[in-house]
Amino acid sequence: MNLRKTFFYNQVGYMLPVNSSEIADFQIDNTWHFLVGGHDAEPAEGCLAAADMIETGAKNKIPLWLFGFLY
Repeated sequence: MNLRKTFFYNQVGYMLPVNSSEIADFQIDNTWHFLVGGHDAEPAEGCLAAADMIETGAKNKIPLWLFGFLY
């Protein structure tokens, strides 16, 4: 597990159940599938990306730093 995934897990897992996913890195609240990666992360169909090194989100990509506000 890398630093990005650890950060995401710690921030989201504080309030919601986090599980592994067959189609992405994590499944949140048995509903959303998240791929965690760099700015070039491309999520599969039906998934969202928590992307590092981007300032603003677009379509199904959310900046990783925004998850820090959940804690």
